[in-house]
Amino acid sequence: MAYAAAVTVYGPYIANGRRYWQAECAETDAAATSEWSFSAGVGSQGVITVMHFVCVHDSGTGSTVQPAFGVKTGLAAIDTRGSFSDAAADVSDASPVCFALDDADSKVYVRSKVDSGTDNSITTRICWAEGGV
Repeated sequence: MAYAAAVTVYGPYIANGRRYWQAECAETDAAATSEWSFSAGVGSQGVITVMHFVCVHDSGTGSTVQPAFGVKTGLAAIDTRGSFSDAAADVSDASPVCFALDDADSKVYVRSKVDSGTDNSITTRICWAEGGV
């Protein structure tokens, strides 16, 4: 099979005058450089705050993930806005990360960065809000 990423975005939900969203992605046949993206819903040069990031390695040759996310495909160091220093089978972090989106497409790009294999199933959930912290 070939790599596939099924992405669903929920929202916006409004609480206390602020818009919130959630993206869920189910990756199949994921490898270390497999990448998926979602539209953040705030438009060109918008600012978002990732409130909670969860990534789970469900099955496959690999044993850990070490996700990263940013504002351009390929996630060069200059474009990466969040990454996790420790690899684990399950990553969950509720430390807010605020950043401006790239004005070209207003998307967030995500790499799960599994440690080995090309047959991995990975589930990711990201919650974010419009604006800064």
